[in-house]
Amino acid sequence: MAIDPSDAQPVAWAPLAAAPEASPRVWTLVVAFALALLGAGLGTALSWAALSLATASRAHGRITAPTFALFETVAASPAGMLASGLAACLSFALCALVPAALSSEFFDARLRLAPRPHWIRWGVVTGLGMVGVGMASSGVIALAGLEGRGSLGVVHRALYHPSPGLALAAFATVCLGAGTGEELFFRGYVQTRLAQRWGATWSVVVSAVLFALVHFDPIHSAFAFLAGALLGWASLRVGTIRATIVAHVLNNTVSLAGMALTDPTSHTSRAEAFGELAAGLALTVIAAVALRRAPPHEG
Repeated sequence: MAIDPSDAQPVAWAPLAAAPEASPRVWTLVVAFALALLGAGLGTALSWAALSLATASRAHGRITAPTFALFETVAASPAGMLASGLAACLSFALCALVPAALSSEFFDARLRLAPRPHWIRWGVVTGLGMVGVGMASSGVIALAGLEGRGSLGVVHRALYHPSPGLALAAFATVCLGAGTGEELFFRGYVQTRLAQRWGATWSVVVSAVLFALVHFDPIHSAFAFLAGALLGWASLRVGTIRATIVAHVLNNTVSLAGMALTDPTSHTSRAEAFGELAAGLALTVIAAVALRRAPPHEG
């Protein structure tokens, strides 16, 4: 028997489910990190390679003393170190800003630059935590007999009692430049990308590891990992890297002031080192507890 089409029950068609969003590509982050590392290390590597070559040539009598002095001045002078530092800051900033500008997401969302309630206050709290990590690290370094070694020792000797012009240049490069450029890249670009792919915890850990590696020094890198982990966690708690930029600039300013005012040839006693370690740990814990009480942001 034929069925009248008008008697047929209508079929309820559910709308097609949206296709699962593809995970963010990690290879673009690897390329950006490689380019940032190349830009950050190229100037420093070339200057120190030139100095090493000049040292060997001088030992074999191939170059004159004035020529060697010129190489040494360019590579190891405070101005030379600040120039290579500025190149690194610009490299990190550009390798974050350019991919963000090319992204389909809004710029603020891509780098987590949108303002959040009380972000300046939380930035100061995080900065005090970073200062605490630095104090604790200084105590450990003194107790281990490693004072004055590594890249921090070189920078300390170069920036002790600087002229007003050098102090201003150091503040612009070490504090404002590094604080902004490194946060844009590591917490803004790298961590945001990794959080979308691997989740919050791994994004903090991996970005902190990369942040430590680019300091190219075992002593400094250990501190940088702890500081990077604190910055990464704080950026998740507060919801914006504006707070971590404030924290980074504050921490570097305190460190720079300490280098300018403290004799690099002086040695810390064991009692002073234990006091630094205890005070640093206390300050870090206080900042962490305060951040833990920060109201979580949406998203």
